[in-house]
Amino acid sequence: GTCVEGTQSVNSTWGCSCQDGFYGETCDKLLCPSNCSNAGTCNFYTGVCSCFPGYDGDDCSEEPETLISISSCIQLHLVWGIKGYSEANHSEPVFEPDFNMTRNESQNWLIQVHKELRANSALRVRSDQDAFFEVFLAEKGSSSFPNSDEFIGWIQEFFDYPAQKNHVSSYGGDVGFTTGAYEGDLIYIRSRIRIDLSQSLAAAELEDDYEAWKAAIEEINTRAPTGMKMLMASENWSMVDLELGIMRSTILAMSLAISVSLASVFVFTGNIILALLTIFSTALVICLLSGFLLSWLGWELGAVQAIGLTTFVGMGVDYALHLSHGFHVAENMERDRKTITALERIGGAIFLAGLTTAGSMVFLFPCKIVFFYQLGVMLISNTIISVFYSFFFLAPLLMVLGPTGHWGDVLYPFKMLLAKVSKADSPASNREEASEESIKSPTARVAPIDEENPQSAASPAVQENSSAATPAPASDGVAGLLPLPAGWVRLWDDQLSCFVYRNEAKGLVSATHPSQQDDDTSFHV
Repeated sequence: GTCVEGTQSVNSTWGCSCQDGFYGETCDKLLCPSNCSNAGTCNFYTGVCSCFPGYDGDDCSEEPETLISISSCIQLHLVWGIKGYSEANHSEPVFEPDFNMTRNESQNWLIQVHKELRANSALRVRSDQDAFFEVFLAEKGSSSFPNSDEFIGWIQEFFDYPAQKNHVSSYGGDVGFTTGAYEGDLIYIRSRIRIDLSQSLAAAELEDDYEAWKAAIEEINTRAPTGMKMLMASENWSMVDLELGIMRSTILAMSLAISVSLASVFVFTGNIILALLTIFSTALVICLLSGFLLSWLGWELGAVQAIGLTTFVGMGVDYALHLSHGFHVAENMERDRKTITALERIGGAIFLAGLTTAGSMVFLFPCKIVFFYQLGVMLISNTIISVFYSFFFLAPLLMVLGPTGHWGDVLYPFKMLLAKVSKADSPASNREEASEESIKSPTARVAPIDEENPQSAASPAVQENSSAATPAPASDGVAGLLPLPAGWVRLWDDQLSCFVYRNEAKGLVSATHPSQQDDDTSFHV
């Protein structure tokens, strides 16, 4: 370092300015990397860290491997000599007829498999617990294998009771003989292996490890000698496989349920846009319900949840479907008015339907059986969320994106085609063609109409061509009660016996009320 000079006085302080890596009053001490990460002690004269047990690295930053308690680890059973189980009786094993441990090839293969499994770091095999065959191999000495003549005798000696009492209690079930008591022919050998994964982990967290073990076992079995393919069994892997199957089937079932619901909504409304908006709202309900059950409540995706989530698609779409159908049949032409009309007509019924459904489920809360309690929670949650989304999500969505007119009506072209065909084939069409000239004429058989007494207000021209025996209707139904746009007048045509609507400025005459006309309306000019 360099000297930092003070002044020539009693109170002046002199010192050193140390270079990087040095410190102390005289810069005679070395700094250790990262101060040994608080996981070791620093040698000030060498600048080297002395790490605490388990820690490593120049700065002691490499933490020791944290192992799970051995009793909490997943245990796998690797079995040679058993092919599987009987289809007629799943508790009855099916033995491999070609299994023979007296062959040198079989003994060498068993030694090689254990070495390969421990060498594969992806499999997480615990090194602090040995399987039966490894203990057996260590006691007899690896140089003694293979040995065709002495192998069976060594096995029986290994389990000699009471001399080898500890072996019998620890590994007694890891070998099987035809006559029991370790006599007769050896029919299977089992190795129990612990892997550094907690049994409490969820199936989704264990899926990669499960698939890695399956792939490793399949690959090893492709190279196995005759009769030496191994069978992997584990209670934990069985649960993982079951839960993953439930998850996949639940997703598939929900997809099918949503598709069927979409088709049902489309059949009821005939409008694909309205059907998509309804199903979109329902899908969000199911997503929110899933998050509430699995994340907020912390439930696992079991059989009850899988059944509930699938079934609730149909229950959740019910409220949205009624609101969409009310929107569809509303007479108003504007989205916001159609939505308000739908809410006025059916909003109360939707709310009360949800109230009665949720109220009936309250009686499941005191149940001691978990299935009924969880079912009650899911039903009430689904009902509340579905009603909430119908009023506060779907209704605003319809106000913004709800279809009007013929938008989204995929059957509209077919309806129009069918109407034209029916009109062409109808006998009434001849009467309309015959009266076309009368509608074209501004004076013949057409006069302003007094809606309260249409016949009395008819012009002489109309009365001359009218039949006294044919009474004129007082109105033309709903259309007759609608107000007329500017420039249109309502007239009575005696020969057609109905109202017609004339717009002198546009030179148009129609039998359809102007507010109900569309591009397909036939005008007589």
